[in-house]
Amino acid sequence: MTTTLLATEQELSKQIGDYWFGTTTGAGTTTTLVDSTLMQKANDWITDESFVLLEEEPASTAAIYDEKKVSSLDNTGGTLTTLAFSEAPGTGIDYSLHRLFSPSEKRRALISAAKSIYPSCFAEVRDESLVS
Repeated sequence: MTTTLLATEQELSKQIGDYWFGTTTGAGTTTTLVDSTLMQKANDWITDESFVLLEEEPASTAAIYDEKKVSSLDNTGGTLTTLAFSEAPGTGIDYSLHRLFSPSEKRRALISAAKSIYPSCFAEVRDESLVS
């Protein structure tokens, strides 16, 4: 069975209870992200180690997988204040919010784990398809 690193990171986040996935409902700025579903959370729900990862940017590709530290949540409008994105996230952008570890830390841990178990856990795949 194979999977992508992003899918594995999402599954790890779900397993440790550190996964919030959403879609922006309002246009933010380069330092804010707006999602009205965050209005149900308390302002102190954001920890000192919270990070947001933009997973989709339909208008352009400059901000895809842009990972930034989150400094605060204003639950009156569902606005997250972050470090500056390369572009302002618009409406309808998929993102994930991580409160315990950054997505980069999780990816590094998964890569390290994969390297350490490789000799004992792999399957040889023979591809005999003909491509012309």
